[in-house]
Amino acid sequence: MQGFSAEPKHATYDVVIIGGAIMGSSTAWWLTQMGFAGRILVVERDPSFAQAATTLSFSCIRQQFSTELNIRISQFGADFVQSLRQRMGGDDRVPELKIQNFGYLYLADTEDFAATLRANQRVQAAAGAGTRILTPDQIGAEFPFMSTDDLVLGSLNTVDEGYFDGSTVFDWFRRKAREAGVDYVADEVMGLDLSPAGDRVTGVRLNSGRTVGCGTVVNASGTRGAKVAAMAGIALPIQARKRFNWVIQAETPLDRSLPLTIDPSGVFVREVGGGTYMAGGHADVDPEVAFDDFAMDHGLARQRHPHPGVRGGEGDQRMGRAV
Repeated sequence: MQGFSAEPKHATYDVVIIGGAIMGSSTAWWLTQMGFAGRILVVERDPSFAQAATTLSFSCIRQQFSTELNIRISQFGADFVQSLRQRMGGDDRVPELKIQNFGYLYLADTEDFAATLRANQRVQAAAGAGTRILTPDQIGAEFPFMSTDDLVLGSLNTVDEGYFDGSTVFDWFRRKAREAGVDYVADEVMGLDLSPAGDRVTGVRLNSGRTVGCGTVVNASGTRGAKVAAMAGIALPIQARKRFNWVIQAETPLDRSLPLTIDPSGVFVREVGGGTYMAGGHADVDPEVAFDDFAMDHGLARQRHPHPGVRGGEGDQRMGRAV
């Protein structure tokens, strides 16, 4: 548990951040960069981060959103990742990172979805994103291994859109936050103390039995966000859902980069590198699950596409479009 204390150093903190993965550590680091001089405590229930969304993330970034704000956020994120060393004060220990711009390719097989992608592209273009609308013939020309006979169009952007080293970004948020004086403690928040009026959190109760006073609480607890918010009487529409992923080593790799391709069925595939690809999706029945339910369903791929390489009835949903 390097960098984590067994107990808080102080009885009271100005800011307590619940969750120490990339969002919590980013918040802590940004507070130090904005001149905040108060005490900051990050509480993390699992210092290994083995099942944190940060660890399990594909670390992909895209600009293909329907609102300008989300597009601008991603543009800032892309710039931040690719100027990480400069953002971290020019520290030579911080690596220079780049985005692997294989892009995202959204495929539409209905006129309604095609209209949505066209409308989104206009918003993206106005914000400076390099999204292109492709006809089925253009998709086939750029990616001749794809079946396009039932497609209406595609939406593709390969500028600041793709994969980046999210683990390294997270690691340096955490390192720099600690070096700036942020305290990290390995513990779990079990409850929140509220002011008499019930409109402010005054303390966090930890699993260890300690209570830490605070001025402000930041909820950065990922899929547990609704559970933490409920401790303060706040309802948040956050649920844990299962997403299944497979890593595939191709006997004959594709002769060009493969964008993160999202089939109309919801199945997706993207390049990892060296002839390795990642594919995933979710079951047709997609209920809320327990936070710690990471059990794999190895039958899902066959359930989604019982005859690999053959496109048929409702259950197939073109699992094998990119082959």
